[in-house]
Amino acid sequence: MLESIPQLREFLYALQDHERKAIVEEIIDAFENNVLNKIDKLEKQIIHGDYNEQNIIVEQSKSSASGEYKVKGIIDFGDTNKSPVIFEIGIALTYMILQAKSLESGGYFLAGYTDIRPISNDERLLLKYCVAARLAQSLVMGAYTHNLDPSNEYVLVTQEEGWKIIEELWRNRFIEIDEIWQTTADKYLTQSVK
Repeated sequence: MLESIPQLREFLYALQDHERKAIVEEIIDAFENNVLNKIDKLEKQIIHGDYNEQNIIVEQSKSSASGEYKVKGIIDFGDTNKSPVIFEIGIALTYMILQAKSLESGGYFLAGYTDIRPISNDERLLLKYCVAARLAQSLVMGAYTHNLDPSNEYVLVTQEEGWKIIEELWRNRFIEIDEIWQTTADKYLTQSVK
């Protein structure tokens, strides 16, 4: 749950790299100040809480000659909870960025999502904090769990790419990421109309 981001402080000792630890501390502080302080004003509902590529079942469309896929089902409801809707969007956005290995790809995700359900400007501005927080959460808890059980390689799935993305987002592109996502979304929408 993204609401538990402040509790990550208890697990920071699992990170050996001091620079990475500093990034996570900054993200926790920023998430508390910019998102959790506004949580009472955010729309809430029951969310999946871990919407990622490993929890989505797809099948190839039988009627499609182009090899299109459609979502057939969703699994793993262990993280389901009542939280702000923007948390669900941020969590899914995080994993789509990780899969694509590109921050810009977030714009494609947002274009698709907002085509079905609009996001307010206020909520959109919180997304980059949600993405950074979910990355931090996944990376810290992965390191912590791996320290407890070094044979559990599954918990390290996002480590390599996750650290690249979080460093790029937090250190290099945080200020401009809203514009990058919007530009990518606009480009996608323009191409899909043609």
